[in-house]
Amino acid sequence: MTTPTSQNGRVQAQRSVSERILKGAIADTEDAWIDLVQGAREQRPDVTRVGSCCLVGLIWNGMLYVGNLGDSRAVIGRLTGNGNKVIADGITEDHNANLDEVREELKKQNKDDPDIVVKVNGVWRVKGLIQISRSIGDLHLKMQEFVNANQPMHMIRPALSDEPFLTTRILGREMRFVVFASDGLWENMTSKEAVDIVNRHPRAGIAKTLVAGIQKVTAMMISRTVAVLFLDNGIPRADLEREVSVKGMVNESTPSELRDIF
Repeated sequence: MTTPTSQNGRVQAQRSVSERILKGAIADTEDAWIDLVQGAREQRPDVTRVGSCCLVGLIWNGMLYVGNLGDSRAVIGRLTGNGNKVIADGITEDHNANLDEVREELKKQNKDDPDIVVKVNGVWRVKGLIQISRSIGDLHLKMQEFVNANQPMHMIRPALSDEPFLTTRILGREMRFVVFASDGLWENMTSKEAVDIVNRHPRAGIAKTLVAGIQKVTAMMISRTVAVLFLDNGIPRADLEREVSVKGMVNESTPSELRDIF
């Protein structure tokens, strides 16, 4: 017989193992990028300034594991009340210097650096250069050897971090879908607005629908990548609807294989 205590123990152990795997994968990506930059910077010096947010999701054995760096965001659409309303449940942490708590964290970690966050044209930036405080790459703000000679800057310590925020959720039957998207979506749409759009519209091409929603409010050419993953909670579906919708450099959808994850 399985007791609640033993079940919780297994969940905690599984969470620890999977979060370590996720963290390790992100660290390996950063290490691989450092190797690439070291080999390419003589021919392409600006490669030291290239970086990216990172958002990773992993579903395994009824659990959802998510890790993020920067301000890409994952949001769950979750049923609430008597099951007739879907609410937005944010499961990531934004690392953006325009947030008060992020600026305070940076200042606390860099008490001897008065220029760790600088306001430029009304926007807070780390070292006056970049909005996000955690990333993959951006080595000119992490390692002194990669500081651009044309923009000299002494670093007492790395200005940016490659430490991901990790979270784990037990997948319940109230969870209907997960929206993964880059900041190009979230700068123009709230989590609630995104969840409402996904809940109200047909599944086919829903990521494209989300992107079309922000094109109505901004004419700017912004980078946006959106993926929507639907969770069927084990309910058989005769029509085998496509349940992964992606809009980024390409628009595509693939059949889901998540029917038995609970």
